[in-house]
Amino acid sequence: MVTTAEQVRAACNDLEELPRDVVKMKALLVLDVSDNVIDTLPAAVCKMKSLRQLNVADNKIMQFPTVR
Repeated sequence: MVTTAEQVRAACNDLEELPRDVVKMKALLVLDVSDNVIDTLPAAVCKMKSLRQLNVADNKIMQFPTVR
């Protein structure tokens, strides 16, 4: 997986979970995984310092990870 991309747009793909490599993308600014069937987000999402826009609308997420 490319780790230097600034945007990942994976809406409407029937994703059940966030791909593990996405949280390793240091330059990622925009992550759009809307309109999938994701039910949880990994805690590592909270540590993505460059991420400015996260769209998880229309998924099955009931609880977000705690920021620590």
